[in-house]
Formats: sequence, C-alpha cells, structure tokens
Amino acid sequence: MNEQELRLVKSCWESIAPNAIPLATKFYNDLFEAKPEYRRLFTGDMDKQAEKLMMTLGFLMANVDRMDTIKDAVYKLGALHNKFNVLPEYYPPVQKALIDSIEYYMGDQWTKDHDDAWNKLISAVAALMIEGSAKKRFTWKFWK
Repeated sequence: MNEQELRLVKSCWESIAPNAIPLATKFYNDLFEAKPEYRRLFTGDMDKQAEKLMMTLGFLMANVDRMDTIKDAVYKLGALHNKFNVLPEYYPPVQKALIDSIEYYMGDQWTKDHDDAWNKLISAVAALMIEGSAKKRFTWKFWK
C-alpha cells in the first residue's frame, strides 16, 4: 500500500473505532444474511466473536505500515481459520461485508479512495491468511 492509502485506512479506523462493536455486529448480521451457510462456522458467543474481530482489526491497524513484521501472525490467523474449515472462497464475501460495514459507519466521509484502500488492504491480508492456512498448522504455544 502506498502512503496515501495507509493514511486513508488509518484515519478511517480512527473515525470508526468508537463504533467497533456495533460495526462488528453489523458485519456479522450482513454476512449471515448474504451467506447463511457461514453461520455454522460460529458456535460461540457472537458478542465475544465481535470483540475478537475488532481486536484483530485493531492489531492490524496498529501495524498496517509494518505488514512484514506481522506476516507470521497473519499466517497463524489463517491457519486458525483453516482449523475451523474456512475455505479460500469464503474470503471475498467476508471482505465485502466488512468493507460495507466500515462504509456504513463512515457515512458521508466514505469515498472511492477509501473503498479502494480498504479493498487493497483486506485482499492482501486475506491472501496472507490463505497462504498461512496452506503452509502452517495452528498450535497454541502454551499447549506445546
């Protein structure tokens, strides 16, 4: 991502972070409406799942300009998703629902440049996760 795209996603994140949990709830509601078959992948408390999603996005935003330093963490996230039978073809609908939810909370501030930057970022993260799911098996370090 170039500097302008990085600035856009960071400033966008700052704007939407106060609405993190409602955004995550909207994301999951929209995703399950578009892809009801994905609901079976989530057996736990959806409020906790929303928190996990937003913590993960917060981690990503804190490191978005240093993606090379978090590559292994993103690989492991992909491996974890693989453990839950998330297939590569699931990622595009998830990306769409996530970006649509971000756009919703940005309101009139949302631009095509925001859309392009977020799509570029989430596509890159998804590619790393898919690569990680193919290369690594997820393990909890404290279980070794």
